[in-house]
Amino acid sequence: MKSNQNVIVSSFFWKMLERVGTQGIQLAIQIVLARLLLPKDYGIITLVTIFITMATVLVQSGLNTALIQKKDSDEKDFSTVFWISIVLAVMLYICMFEISPLIAWFYGEETITGVLRVLSIVLFFHAINSVQNAYVVKNMLFKKLFKCTLISILISGSLGIIMAYAGKGVWSLVIYQLCSSALNCLIMWYSVNWRPKFIFDLERAKVLWKYGWKIMAAYFLDTFYREIQGLVLGKISDTSTLGYYNRGQQIPAIVIRCSNDTIKSVILPIYSERQENRDGLKVMMRKTLSMVAFIIFPIMAGLAMVAPEMTEVLLTEKWLPSVPFARILCLAYFMQPLISVHMQAINAIGRSDIFCKTVYIQLGISFMVLCITVKIGVYAVAYGIVLATIIQWIMYIYETKKLFFYNIRELFEDIVGSVLITLFMMIGVAFADMIEMQIYLKLFFKILLGMIIYIGMAFLFKPRAYRYIELILKEKRTNSEE
Repeated sequence: MKSNQNVIVSSFFWKMLERVGTQGIQLAIQIVLARLLLPKDYGIITLVTIFITMATVLVQSGLNTALIQKKDSDEKDFSTVFWISIVLAVMLYICMFEISPLIAWFYGEETITGVLRVLSIVLFFHAINSVQNAYVVKNMLFKKLFKCTLISILISGSLGIIMAYAGKGVWSLVIYQLCSSALNCLIMWYSVNWRPKFIFDLERAKVLWKYGWKIMAAYFLDTFYREIQGLVLGKISDTSTLGYYNRGQQIPAIVIRCSNDTIKSVILPIYSERQENRDGLKVMMRKTLSMVAFIIFPIMAGLAMVAPEMTEVLLTEKWLPSVPFARILCLAYFMQPLISVHMQAINAIGRSDIFCKTVYIQLGISFMVLCITVKIGVYAVAYGIVLATIIQWIMYIYETKKLFFYNIRELFEDIVGSVLITLFMMIGVAFADMIEMQIYLKLFFKILLGMIIYIGMAFLFKPRAYRYIELILKEKRTNSEE
């Protein structure tokens, strides 16, 4: 048990370092680019990225997740999935190339045609990288992943900033994303001890597809729902408003991507090892949920509280219209990592059918919410996302209750401490708004005050997650002394 716990902690550390480090650098790069580029440039790249993201889900086809979930996946499995992904990337690139003029006509932006055709090249790198990442996750090689991603982001980000300074506009964002994917794929190729072989096993493909297609369908519909919000906003408003929406969700989305990617990468292979011991899996799930809530709740609440100051300091005053979007979306995003824990527990026991059923029902409800809110306006759409996320979490709570006998009372016990001290922190930080001070000083003061209140309250009341972390640190100190 201790060995597994240490593996989880070590894997979490390197995966979180990879996510936080790279996302932090990406954020710094995006801040520089946002100062140099116009909201319209971000609106165009947001629209194009929506189509790329949905195509990427199809390229991966859920088979990368199937490789991780399968206990005995070997070279035949990995090579088979690799060639399937490459073929899908070719087909989808041709599709993107052909439909790009139609998309440009629909949104009245001629630039979209060229941007989409060039940026769609990333599909080939995503195809290769999806199998590389599956190998990394399967073998817990998160330290190598950290180094590869860090180098690719630094080089591509520098190139994007140089192009932005040269006045290349939206193309600086295109080159930044394209080079980032290409370099990550290339560096991973030389860093990870795996190469595809000219092997294709149809029977292995069928076995992996039996599990993977359900994951693909669910992820595609989920991605489609999330991305269609941007498509709708781009149509009912203008590209500048879409740019504000995109910037508003950027920082909270980075936090959630860091936590979600870490949870999905680390938890699924470890949970899968315990798929036949549901009682043990439930214990691990409760500890994970408790610690995730302890970390994520104050971060998302803090971001909402300092959004005006952070936006003005980092992005300048021209981006202040993005603040309301940031605050609304923080409400939705704080639930996402908790949903991911429930989701990975269900996938770990091989019940992708339940995962898909839950996604289908949730998406049906979410589409209805979107159809209603889109008639009201852009802020209503953002609040609709909050409502849809609450419904999604409730559905996963219901499913884990049936599968693991994890009831509402136990969930409440696991997260209530983090909820209460987060609320105390928000009240304390709210009082800081009454004090008049220079914007940089105010941002620093609010962040420092929030940290002092949260850490102090955690030390004083010792919620469940705090005790778990104390126990883990004590065990690590004992092991190091031995």
